[in-house]
Amino acid sequence: MHELTLAESIVSSILRTPGVEAERVRAVAVEVGALAAVNVDSLEFCLRAVLDERGMPQAQAQITAAPAVLHCKCGERFETSDAFAPCPSCGGFEREIQAGTDVTVLHVEVDDEEGEDRPVGSGE
Repeated sequence: MHELTLAESIVSSILRTPGVEAERVRAVAVEVGALAAVNVDSLEFCLRAVLDERGMPQAQAQITAAPAVLHCKCGERFETSDAFAPCPSCGGFEREIQAGTDVTVLHVEVDDEEGEDRPVGSGE
């Protein structure tokens, strides 16, 4: 299950961020592309387990799915969640994937010195 390895990598990168301490992390937002070969439910389960294990049981894990964006040889640009879907314009299969293969940490929220939430880093 590579979702566990992915969750461990996400949490490790959060903890390597300057100024971030485990007990102050309040939320982690992650976006998973439709063609990233990641099961969103499994990643959410694994991320929750890793956050708990690494001293962040208070942190919320927010995972959203993002569609893939493909650009067809005919010029059509379209969104899909199926890598094998034909172009809606010409029915062809000659296209480039432009987005939707990544897993991205969108932001991390931590308590600041006064106990207020603040975002740290984005788009990592």
